[in-house]
Amino acid sequence: METRVQRVGGMLQKFPPAHRAAYLAREMQGLVRRPHQIRRYFANERDFAGLQIGAGHHHLDGWLTTDLEPLDLRAVYMDATKPLPFNEGMFDCIVAEHIIEHVTYESALGMLSECRRALKDRGVIRISTPDIRLTYQLMNPPLTPVLERYVSWSNRAFNNTQDPQSPTHVVNRLQHEWGHQFLYDADTLITALEQCGFTEVTKCIPNESSHSALRGIDRHAYEIGKEFNELESLIMEAIK
Repeated sequence: METRVQRVGGMLQKFPPAHRAAYLAREMQGLVRRPHQIRRYFANERDFAGLQIGAGHHHLDGWLTTDLEPLDLRAVYMDATKPLPFNEGMFDCIVAEHIIEHVTYESALGMLSECRRALKDRGVIRISTPDIRLTYQLMNPPLTPVLERYVSWSNRAFNNTQDPQSPTHVVNRLQHEWGHQFLYDADTLITALEQCGFTEVTKCIPNESSHSALRGIDRHAYEIGKEFNELESLIMEAIK
């Protein structure tokens, strides 16, 4: 299994030396800031504690937001493939939206196990990720109108103007672009969650949940639109 050192080292080799140094400096600064950021979040007694993994541009109010490459000082530096920097049972909810597909399956199991450890008893995790069954739908014509729109949008958005109606290009993009490592279907994601000790796994639709803290928090639609997010995203919730 590829270690984080190998992964980051390979990534850094793509950049000039000055950029590599800047990346490593940001990582070190993030590690230095992190204990203070976490203490500040838990400084006051709170009714709810939520952990957002891979916040990117989208910060959830009232949650501790984290990212491998924080875009500003609001987010805590955290590599979710390593042991999480939290004691056991600290969070009511954890959300990871379109993150798990960016690590190997083995690393994902480690991340899910660490999330379970960091959750309180009966705490909830919400995982959103591209559904690999979409690739099957795309490769089995005739396509529905929404799939045709999705193909056209994806190819135009990502500069495949020579063959804008090609589902094959979209499938390859889903599998290989944006650092995707492993795509899930519902059964595989349920198995992974249960293997890591979670129970009561439930499939959800975007922005809907039986848990009030997890309603209306999905952000991927801001990137690709509501219609395509509903088509693309596989969402599961599970209980510790």
